[in-house]
Amino acid sequence: MSKMAVVINKKGLLVLFAMAVLLVVALGCSRNSGSEASAKTTLTHFLFTQNAQSGTFTPISNADGSYNLTLKDVDPQTVYFSDKPKGIAGQISTPDIVTAWGAAFEGFGGTPLMAALQALDSNNKTTAIALQLSDPTYDDATRSLQFKAKIAPKGSIPSQIMVLQKSPSESLPDSFGKVTLFLDDSRQSIISHLVRRTSLSAINVLTEQVNTLNAQIDRLNTAIATSKSDAERTVLLGQITQAENDLQTKLSQLQKATILAINGFTSIDTLNEAQQVSETTKK
Repeated sequence: MSKMAVVINKKGLLVLFAMAVLLVVALGCSRNSGSEASAKTTLTHFLFTQNAQSGTFTPISNADGSYNLTLKDVDPQTVYFSDKPKGIAGQISTPDIVTAWGAAFEGFGGTPLMAALQALDSNNKTTAIALQLSDPTYDDATRSLQFKAKIAPKGSIPSQIMVLQKSPSESLPDSFGKVTLFLDDSRQSIISHLVRRTSLSAINVLTEQVNTLNAQIDRLNTAIATSKSDAERTVLLGQITQAENDLQTKLSQLQKATILAINGFTSIDTLNEAQQVSETTKK
């Protein structure tokens, strides 16, 4: 009976590996058709807010109208929220946001993200600027966040960003104090890549755990075959039963993680599920 269970489980694992192949194909297609999918579906509009203690704008030589925007002492957590009526909100680590943004930026052909920057200038007055941002990089050691930035053309500013511009500034300050950066994720590109990245990380860990459990079950079955003690065989059967139960749990989690990685973000439930699956890999 135990041997049969092992065979079934291994067949189930082969099915999941086939799903993983489909996942690679699906992710490859999503890079090329992300903007088309966005046009065909009704998307939840997300904003991400990143807070920092100070920042600077530095002109980039030989780059027309482009600057390096550097935020210093950035909060380790980035807050996200959606538009009404859904009212979704939560927090994600800033490094995870930057990584997901980088993947989304590549997948959408390098299209910059729209953003609004609100900061205190040298006169302790709030300045607000609509920006086009790209090439995010985060230094965990110094908690600094850097972008390539350009002032957004007026005709390209979405309403969610326009509202955040209180007394909009026409120029960029060299430096500024406390700052909040609002990132516009109207395509759900960042949030979808967050779900996929979290799920793919869980798939890697769960696959290793499944392989370990299969190897353990094989060793226990071998021990039963060579054991001459009924008492020892009873103990070994109990261990096999526990290992098979653990294996079924891991296979179920692996299947869920694979589906999440294929679909990306479809609702706030998918983000929560991806985070929950990721947590189970630590147990």
